[in-house]
Amino acid sequence: PPLPSISAVPLYAIGRLSARITGSGDTTGVFFVSVFNQLTTAAACAVFFLVAAALGFTLRTALVLTVFFGAGTLALPYSRTFFGEPSASLMLLASILFIIRFRQVGSNLMLLAAGCFLALAVVSHYTSVLLFVPFAMYVWFISPHKKSDGAGQKILRLATLALPCAIVFVLILFYNYARFGSPLQTGYEERFNTPLFVGLHGLLFSPGKSIFIYCPLVLAFFPATAAFRKSHSAESKLFTACAVIYLLIHAKWNLWGGDLSWGPRYLVPVVPMLILPLGALLDAKSRTPRFIICNLQFALHTPHYWLIFLFLLSFSVQIIGISIDFKQYYDATYMTERPSLEKNDLTNFHPQYAPVAGHVRLMSFLLCRTVNGEKCSAPFFNPQNDPVINDFLFNKLTPDLRIFLLQEKTQVERFLIRASYVVALLFFIWTAFTLNRFNYETKAIAASNQKWKMVNGKR
Repeated sequence: PPLPSISAVPLYAIGRLSARITGSGDTTGVFFVSVFNQLTTAAACAVFFLVAAALGFTLRTALVLTVFFGAGTLALPYSRTFFGEPSASLMLLASILFIIRFRQVGSNLMLLAAGCFLALAVVSHYTSVLLFVPFAMYVWFISPHKKSDGAGQKILRLATLALPCAIVFVLILFYNYARFGSPLQTGYEERFNTPLFVGLHGLLFSPGKSIFIYCPLVLAFFPATAAFRKSHSAESKLFTACAVIYLLIHAKWNLWGGDLSWGPRYLVPVVPMLILPLGALLDAKSRTPRFIICNLQFALHTPHYWLIFLFLLSFSVQIIGISIDFKQYYDATYMTERPSLEKNDLTNFHPQYAPVAGHVRLMSFLLCRTVNGEKCSAPFFNPQNDPVINDFLFNKLTPDLRIFLLQEKTQVERFLIRASYVVALLFFIWTAFTLNRFNYETKAIAASNQKWKMVNGKR
């Protein structure tokens, strides 16, 4: 899909300009492009917060949900890649935001904006075109007015939503023809030849690609959606339909696992829709003990304890995912011949070769080798304990550590990274201060209202 590549052109141009000014190498342009999905994921978190607020969740709930999404889901490990899924996730969130705003204010401009972002989601991830069906059904059945609209108004709304998608669809046909000589050739091998139950089992239950293993927080979707449906029936159906469509279509795809990746890559765009319903649990009233962060109180009843546990578990899985490059693990696994086992089956369906376990082994080997030197080996990847293979693995893994320590960056790149640390710290301090001030202002308003009621009551 062309959107990520086109969107990264300004970053590459800035990198090349910086390289000319500072006299650094051409890798500066590549470095700037490498942060594209990090910026995209940060933007997705901001839009996610706006969607949670638009759904009527409290400020605290919207903030907690955003932390859940940004740090506890597949959004975190895929922010370091150049895959198109983070862009699709951002565009779908923006489309959801505007379609909810359309329901609230009834402006067709909001609906047109929703259609534009849905079209951009298609340009980021071609299978997003199938989500037009649930979006269209949402627009058809909901009414922004108290009275139900007529068929003519509903058709006009559908046309408004579909117009940007139709324009983008035509542009994609020309794009495919220019690249491949055929408007229907996308560059992929369009084969939906995987047995449905094999793909479903892989995406849901396999040790190498299960959404529940690589994003345990999604498990909370099932109890949350019951509560979410009571207050947001239409949105609950929309989110569920989008998730089911993505699951079914990619279960039939010949590379359903999105191999050489962390977990079920193709499901990343719909993960936000599985996290948003959790707000219904977080908003549930409770008189049980609370914990305080930045002077904001959070109720902790039983569902919240489970949510926190699932979030911490999910966060740990994502940290394991970003600690080792996905491809390095697959290279290390395939380096040793495994007779009678296909490569994809090896890492997808055999627990001992699952990436989540393999990353932990490689992390242990890297840390042991860093501390104890050549005494450490990697018996799982090197059964013969060949010192050449041990050295090869260590030298292959250590660049990530050296990059993290800023030892393999140019002076400009080191400055930019350190500056980003400072900006992030200042932003955190500003956020804490703002939340603290907001909390005090809310309490002051509540106290003033209470005093006013007492005075009027005496009168």
